[in-house]
Amino acid sequence: MDLSRTRARLIERLQRRKTRTREHAYVAEGVRCVAEVVAGGADIKFAVISPRLTDVPGGTELLAQLRDAGIDTPQADDRALTAIAGTETPQGILAVCAEPTVRLDKPGRVLIADAIQDPGNLGTLIRSATAFALDAVVALDGTVDPYNAKVVRASAGTIARIPVLATSWAELEPQLTSWGSELLVAAGEAGAAPTPKVGPWALVVGNEARGAREAIRGAATGLVAIPMPGRIDSLNAGIAGSILMYALTQPTPES
Repeated sequence: MDLSRTRARLIERLQRRKTRTREHAYVAEGVRCVAEVVAGGADIKFAVISPRLTDVPGGTELLAQLRDAGIDTPQADDRALTAIAGTETPQGILAVCAEPTVRLDKPGRVLIADAIQDPGNLGTLIRSATAFALDAVVALDGTVDPYNAKVVRASAGTIARIPVLATSWAELEPQLTSWGSELLVAAGEAGAAPTPKVGPWALVVGNEARGAREAIRGAATGLVAIPMPGRIDSLNAGIAGSILMYALTQPTPES
């Protein structure tokens, strides 16, 4: 079956946050990303394929997996897929997935993204949070939409493997209190080196230029930083947050 004009227009509109919110859907693009959302149990509405897919390693196997799962796979030529894709040279596949409904029930370890605006940074943080077995990611107001196609690609599709909740600090703060979470804020040189944590905690990675907002810093139970003996004074938010998550999730001496 060929890709219909209705579905092609939907994919183009899903580049806009307003449409993603209304349709409760997002786009995953590329063999690795689509394979990951499949493995993560995403509800895939349909996946568009083009002839280029069979030239990409793993593409033929992924197509067979999608069809075996009964997922609709309309076809488009390479030029048509390029016209609606988010990358200049798509790999011959993109999938439209349903955005899940997320409710957090006393998670033990949480990453909080506070006004992270770069899609690459947020995607990296989501991927690292998944790798280090955190329970959830929270994207506060001012943060790029977690289901932006660039974020989904930067997460390598792992956004389908971890609950991601978009909310405000005003709504989140009382929840953290009810969960009994230690609130740790990444704060550059002002913080202490992180140590592994046993009880529930939430790590805040703030805006790339300004850091965490004052209200969050004021509520923090601790400020954490990465010792850097080299001749550099900062790391980007994605890398810094990933290192901090690694340090916080290491086994404690008693374990």
